[in-house]
Amino acid sequence: MPRSRLVEVALLRRLPRGVHFFDYLVPGILADELAVGDLVQVPFRGRMVNGAVVRLKQRTRVPVSQLKVLSAQLAKKFITTRQLSLARQVADHYGVAFGSALGLAVPFLPNRRFAPAAYAEIAGLSQGARQRSSLAVLVEQADKRLSLVKALATHVTARRQQLLLLVPEISDMAYWCEHLAKVFTITTYSAEAKLTDKRRAWENIRDGRVQLIIGTRAALFLPFCSLGGIVVDGAACDNYKQSDQNPRYDALEVAKWLAKLWSGSLALISAAPLVVTWHDYQQGNLSWQKLGPRPPASVAVINLSGAQNTGSKQILAPELQELLQKTIDSGQRAFLYLNRRGTATSVICRDCGYVVNCPKCARPMAWEARHNKLTCYNCGTMSRLPLPCPACRGLNIKYLGTGLSKLEDEIAHTWPRLNLLVLEGAVSPARASLAKSAQLVIGSRAAWRYLDFSTFGLLAMVLPDAELAVPEWQQAEQVWQTARHFVTCGARQVVVQTYRPDHYIWRSLMARSPKIFYAAELEQRKMFNYPPFASLVRFTVQSPLEDEALRQARSVYNIIAPKLKAQAKLVGPYPDYYKQVRGRYRFHLLLRYGRGFNPEALWRVLPDDVIIDRHPRTVLS
Repeated sequence: MPRSRLVEVALLRRLPRGVHFFDYLVPGILADELAVGDLVQVPFRGRMVNGAVVRLKQRTRVPVSQLKVLSAQLAKKFITTRQLSLARQVADHYGVAFGSALGLAVPFLPNRRFAPAAYAEIAGLSQGARQRSSLAVLVEQADKRLSLVKALATHVTARRQQLLLLVPEISDMAYWCEHLAKVFTITTYSAEAKLTDKRRAWENIRDGRVQLIIGTRAALFLPFCSLGGIVVDGAACDNYKQSDQNPRYDALEVAKWLAKLWSGSLALISAAPLVVTWHDYQQGNLSWQKLGPRPPASVAVINLSGAQNTGSKQILAPELQELLQKTIDSGQRAFLYLNRRGTATSVICRDCGYVVNCPKCARPMAWEARHNKLTCYNCGTMSRLPLPCPACRGLNIKYLGTGLSKLEDEIAHTWPRLNLLVLEGAVSPARASLAKSAQLVIGSRAAWRYLDFSTFGLLAMVLPDAELAVPEWQQAEQVWQTARHFVTCGARQVVVQTYRPDHYIWRSLMARSPKIFYAAELEQRKMFNYPPFASLVRFTVQSPLEDEALRQARSVYNIIAPKLKAQAKLVGPYPDYYKQVRGRYRFHLLLRYGRGFNPEALWRVLPDDVIIDRHPRTVLS
């Protein structure tokens, strides 16, 4: 009778969060070959599925007669022990099945054309014996980042180790490749890259043929051969949080775990470090470095509250119009930032209060005057203006809010001969190329990737109050990050139009002192018990039926509430800010907890269809 032994396998497929591993018998032909990290194929529920060996076992709680036999070995030591450890941390911390977390480390499967050799430690590479320091860097001038990253990379590669440079967007890779490829051997990696490019990068990283890896958050789960340090560029960017699918991980948190696994260094670079990062520095948990002297840009804040008394309906205040005219006359370029699209951001009936919302996602639809149509910029739904009002049959329609189209019309009227370019939403390469010659560019946040702000004489935030009004706990921080981005990017002058000139964001900018913002924001968060003074977990349920979604949310509340201690408080259920997301009604519950409470004990009692979002960047949507 052929020999056999037991292995524990994690299936690379979606499973309930409490289901992690399955025991399988190993046929004699593979008994001496299988090892931890091997990719295998096993029978599961009447079909063959892929999995990874996570443990070799001698015993099992399941009767041997009931165990199934492993079918095939697909690749030897495809996954490293550190990748397995990182996947375990991600699964436990964020409340997903181990296989779902491990899938991040298996971006593709071997086949006849791609059959890599087993992973092996490379001799001669030094390995750190202790955890190296963590560093937060406040960038005062954007051009100083390059010299810092070069210095960090040189320091790490001198130890014959690899450096991982994380970037928030794929478009950022080109900049770093252009400036670092002459000094280091480089590869890039992102989840969206072509399969052949991912395979080539994966092999080069694992086999130690590259010194510097430039990638998005997906690069955290690569099979490094000797990782000596991690640099996170633009560390405050929301793109480092995966919030649309499981596991909903925070790349900054995973980067800390990965650095610890490799005893490597960690540097978080940003023009506006997160408030929680500042608090960690104040508590002595990480080092802090200020990069560069004060930004050369001058900052002016225009008070719009007086415009109401004059009856002016213009978007641009006279002071900004004058500065814009001087900039154009001097041959310099200007950029006006307004993160709202359309002519008006919402349409309302003044007789009954009816608001035209998208029938698919329930978000207010924006009105485009030049096309006389309503558009939902979330899902792309378009419709005609409903007249008369569907609710009361009235004709008293009001257009509220200011969008880019309205701003464009005002500028075209005031400066009819101006070379104006509008950048919003998805921009074609041909249109993006016009940004280099335009005298005035207006756009939303989507325009940033196409612009070199150091070539502009004037940057203006037209109506940041609309963004500040969004009732999210990190909203002030996000507006602060935008303002700091403009101030430190190399432009000559930054102007802010606001009805709240005394807000601590603008006071901080005017005084050239980030401490003013951090101190005021921390005071606000302490008052309302938000991070860093408490940790958050958001639980979400969804259903095509609103009543059913609410019923499920109340059921989840009844499951969680009895298990909480004094350090934890549960709020909800409350509806999603936009009520519907992709045709489903959503309700949330928010858990705030302090030290001494571990929410991971809740994962195993929750229904599998409850979405767990630990450390969410937003709580309303």
